[in-house]
Amino acid sequence: MQRRAVVMLLPWLLLPRFASAQQDDERAALGDWLGETAARLTEDNPGEFLDAFSKDLRNSLDRNVRALVLAAQVSSSIQIHTVTADGAARVVEGSWYLELRFRAAATPNERRQEPFRMRLESLAERGKSGWRIVEFTPLQLFDPPALR
Repeated sequence: MQRRAVVMLLPWLLLPRFASAQQDDERAALGDWLGETAARLTEDNPGEFLDAFSKDLRNSLDRNVRALVLAAQVSSSIQIHTVTADGAARVVEGSWYLELRFRAAATPNERRQEPFRMRLESLAERGKSGWRIVEFTPLQLFDPPALR
């Protein structure tokens, strides 16, 4: 009888480890996706970078992101600190790093490191894979130098 109790408890003992492994896998997948998104700026590809954002955010960011990429060679990377589930959405907090090497010789290079907070919605409900950034602060991170 005691042996059966141990066998019955075993799945409950393993469940937290399984859930933790799933969270780690999701965090890694989100990190990869966000890293690829940040890399679009480094690749001078503002259109694909902006595709990661919802239509409203894309409209808000479009002019500034394109001006930034025209003005500077951008190195972009992120570090994720926390990922929190909010239903099917995820809230990601971290640090975004931008190194700007301006194309105009008279403009000094600039480094930006800003904490960010974003809300991501899964595209799975639309039959697609991936995520869409529906909230992001601070949007000013992507302002060209004349607006900062």
